Amino acid sequence: MKLDIKLAETSDKKEILDFIGSYWQEDHIYLSHPSLLDYLHLEGESYNIVVVKNKENNQLLAIHAFIPYENFDGNFINSSIFLSIWKVAENINIPGLGLRTIKFIENNLQTKPSFIEALGFTKEVSPLYRRLGYKVGKLSHFVLINPSISEFNILNKDKLFRFPQMRKNIPDECILKLISPEDFKDLDEDQMNSLTEGVLPEKSKKFIASKYLNHPFYDYKYCLCVDKNEAYKMFFVYRKIEINNSNVLRIVDFMGSEEYLKNIRNQLYKLIVDQNSEYMDIYHYGLKNDSLEEAGFINRYKKSGLIIPNHFEPFERINIDIRYAFLLFKQSKHIRLFKGDGDQDRPSLI
Repeated sequence: MKLDIKLAETSDKKEILDFIGSYWQEDHIYLSHPSLLDYLHLEGESYNIVVVKNKENNQLLAIHAFIPYENFDGNFINSSIFLSIWKVAENINIPGLGLRTIKFIENNLQTKPSFIEALGFTKEVSPLYRRLGYKVGKLSHFVLINPSISEFNILNKDKLFRFPQMRKNIPDECILKLISPEDFKDLDEDQMNSLTEGVLPEKSKKFIASKYLNHPFYDYKYCLCVDKNEAYKMFFVYRKIEINNSNVLRIVDFMGSEEYLKNIRNQLYKLIVDQNSEYMDIYHYGLKNDSLEEAGFINRYKKSGLIIPNHFEPFERINIDIRYAFLLFKQSKHIRLFKGDGDQDRPSLI
């Protein structure tokens, strides 16, 4: 069988959606809301989706979707690629076909990637990524729990759980500013962009605006940490999720130094208390866990009997590990990954 491996064109959209419905998930969100596929994968007149077709009859045999971060900011020096849906049709028995799609992404794009990453795949896929030379592991998961709530409808804990001691009479050394979408445009671009200097994947003020501020469905919130001289020290994006007559705050992206979290500890507690939220959580790779703990966050992996759900569409009151795999083609001081990277924070139900 002769194969044609290439990037999908806009004319392939219906065939791709049919393939996803047949071989990936019959009620996938892309089928009911195709605009979400366009938001994450459309680039000009083509899709960032590798398609493999039988040259003889043009049958679609496999797809591998990906998200280049320069789509959100074309000024990035390094190309960071986040892998997404990767599927070969079950009735196709061509050894190594799936591997050919990932090799296409690694070697045949117009811009050579500096960094390729995957998030949220199953445990069974981990050995495959390792054989391909990717670094594989699980994101850390930390949570800041509202100490003023006694009954939880989302979080679950056993009776032996003890809340961390709150600091008393120790003022915060920095200021946490809640940034509205209207105020976001007035943020200093140079200071914002400097928060991720030396970090992969690259992020910027324009990236945040393109990926989160302009999201077609979700309403994200923004927080900026400044010192007393108004110098930018840290910025994060969070999303409020309401369910079971309660709510939680989820940090989905982060820029700057996590060491300043302890300097806004009281204000973080005030944020979740004012919102009547059960907790604020963050999945991450690359932050210093000690800095999170100094700010009052709890390492979920160190607390037995503590459940901090990840699935909300539909809701499942269970712990979920988010696995990562990444391959570096260029040296970097720091790799940082968060829940909002790639397509991990896209809607599943609307």
